[in-house]
Amino acid sequence: MFKLLAIGLVLVTAGVVFYYFAQHEPPLQGLSTLESGVSVLASRAKPPVVLVPSPDMALLHSGFKRVRPQDREQSAPSVLVSFAVYNDNSCHLVLALAETSGEWVWEALQHCPYASLRTIEEPYAKAQVYKSIFLLQPKADPFKTSQMTQLVLRAKFLLSQRKRQVLIEYREPVTQEQVRLLNIDLNNSYISQFYARALRAWSVQFPSIDAVKTLTINKLAASDIERTGLAPWLGEVEHPGHGR
Repeated sequence: MFKLLAIGLVLVTAGVVFYYFAQHEPPLQGLSTLESGVSVLASRAKPPVVLVPSPDMALLHSGFKRVRPQDREQSAPSVLVSFAVYNDNSCHLVLALAETSGEWVWEALQHCPYASLRTIEEPYAKAQVYKSIFLLQPKADPFKTSQMTQLVLRAKFLLSQRKRQVLIEYREPVTQEQVRLLNIDLNNSYISQFYARALRAWSVQFPSIDAVKTLTINKLAASDIERTGLAPWLGEVEHPGHGR
């Protein structure tokens, strides 16, 4: 009897300790505030990454969501998406981190779920980035940042052997006349000017593990964003062992 009580006490103690550390362990990803006062989206997972908006961007809302991504066989498990949305009155910025589970990976870097007006692939710090410029209709926007059509620059990074996806979108509303002109002339100077503005709105940092430990990362709240809109926005996942 004494041995049973002792074992029970050990199990209860272990459970309490586990619960305590589970509640107090800092989250792998969430919001952090830099010394400048800017709210950033940060991840401690390897490799650590910090998504930084420009100082004039004000945080509107943030959160996390588990969503079933799109795939050819419709059998992929849910992915965890963390995001933050900002604006500066004339434009919006969306920062997002999405992580798969099991052996599933994100589709190749060059894939974009929207028809692109212009694409650019180039090295960025410790990673490769694929940028695409496209027109986003309000009904296709899971974050509901505007009731107008928006011109979007999407920057996509794939990390951890394509298991982690970083998505950054800079968005500006455009009139129907601007949409018409953009579709007629893909070399429109407006696109080049827009691209320059978009690049000034964000940056991505790849800090060392020791450096990211100095950040206080706050856990995100569950979001009520609609899964049906978020899944196609993320793009597809694929399983290395399954035929395409």
